[in-house]
Formats: sequence, C-alpha cells, structure tokens
Amino acid sequence: MPVDVAFVRVLGPIQVVTTSGLALDLPSASQRRLLARLAVDAPRALRVDLLCDVLAVSPGALRTIVSRLRKGFGDTIVVASQGAVSPLPSTRPCSSPCCRRPRRVMTGSGRSNGR
Repeated sequence: MPVDVAFVRVLGPIQVVTTSGLALDLPSASQRRLLARLAVDAPRALRVDLLCDVLAVSPGALRTIVSRLRKGFGDTIVVASQGAVSPLPSTRPCSSPCCRRPRRVMTGSGRSNGR
C-alpha cells in the first residue's frame, strides 16, 4: 500500500501522516523505533552500523525492518544505499503549530524578551 507521506509524527504515538492528513500507525515497535530515529535526524542519512547499535539489531534485522516499512508504506519511505539509510526523501517539514518556533517568549515579569 504505497502512500504519499507528508511527515512522521514523533510526539505521542509514532505515526506516518499522509499528505491528505491521514495518520497511519506502524505495526511493530522496531518499525516505530527506526522511523522515529530517522525522522529526528532528517534529512541526514545515517550509517547502517550506527542504526544497528542504536536500535540494538543486527544488519540483517535492520534490512528486514526497512523491507517491511517499504512493503507497508511504499519504496520511498526509506532509502538505503552505500551503507546508509535516509528518511523520507520527499517529505516536507511539519507545519503543525506545536512544531513552529515561538516568536516571543514571555518572562516571569510578563515582559517579552524579544525572541
């Protein structure tokens, strides 16, 4: 079931959100862990050995996780090449209000510090 991925939601349950706004759950903890790690480091590609260490899996298990993600969400959700794994090459940054940086921060005195 290839889907058009907009972004990965990492606050709360790890979910793939489509461009139409549909939030899709990931079926396994290993898929959620991999996709969350890739989303946090996006758009950088991460080395396979680093991902194996962080996720505590073998290279073969990592290949299986990537394969299952691709099978469930399409070939472009994760790109693997030359010993590295890249996240969601066609995604855009989340435009949710919780992801936007505040323009001003109020201090305890009620004054804005101009950030």
